[in-house]
Amino acid sequence: MGWMRTPFGIISHKSRSVGSPEEGVFVVWGEGVTIAEGQVYWMLQNHLKEVPAPEIYGWRTDGNQVFLYLEHIEGEKLEDLEVENKISAEEFSEIYDQIKPAKLALSRLRQDPRDVFLGKIGRQPLLVGRQPVLDIDNNCKEDDDNFAGPFPTVAAFHDWLTDQVLRKSPDPEPIMTLRKVLPDNAPIVFSHNNLFVRHIIVSSTKPLKVLAIVGWQHSGWYPSYWEQCRATRNRYGTWAFDYLPKLLKSSEYSDELLRAFWTCMERLGLC
Repeated sequence: MGWMRTPFGIISHKSRSVGSPEEGVFVVWGEGVTIAEGQVYWMLQNHLKEVPAPEIYGWRTDGNQVFLYLEHIEGEKLEDLEVENKISAEEFSEIYDQIKPAKLALSRLRQDPRDVFLGKIGRQPLLVGRQPVLDIDNNCKEDDDNFAGPFPTVAAFHDWLTDQVLRKSPDPEPIMTLRKVLPDNAPIVFSHNNLFVRHIIVSSTKPLKVLAIVGWQHSGWYPSYWEQCRATRNRYGTWAFDYLPKLLKSSEYSDELLRAFWTCMERLGLC
């Protein structure tokens, strides 16, 4: 395990964040943290005020590490309140009502019609699986199955996805059947892609107020159904079962598409 001296003390390379409430700064860093995540925070604070998020003061790199310097938000994770049974059904409904306008604002984002793509906010590769395999310069390795794009169309993304599965499947026929289920006409939308309770910061006092949505490392331009499909795995608790499906509802979503999605993810070992 490596260690590093920072303005906030000596912390482990295994850590992902460290805060200094006195300075009002929260530092996020380590493998999996990218400049693209910082660019999303910048976009939100400058162009999408409807989405509550920490202000970003800047970012820097040190070798293969990226450091994001964010506003320190005094609050609690919604996850902690849920695990400790400190939130009622009525309060969950109020949290949903507060987050819904933010999700609608994200869904209204549009790309320049002359420059349409699927990828991270700055045309970086999408994070399709859990975490990318990074090289020494903190770039995704092109032989990593998590690495994807950017792509010019949804069809090109679907072709890449099924090609990756075919490389690992001894029987191509079922995979080609799955390919027909993936909707090439799905709109391209900007998605958070990880809107679980651990990434929702609420006030420490009641009535509960949503202070920030964090954890944007999986965000980017994806097919409209992608976020809803992804949110169906490893669900637990009231938020994931009762509210997240409503929040992420896509007209392209279907049980058949969900089965195809997770078949691809499982074959690739990305779930």
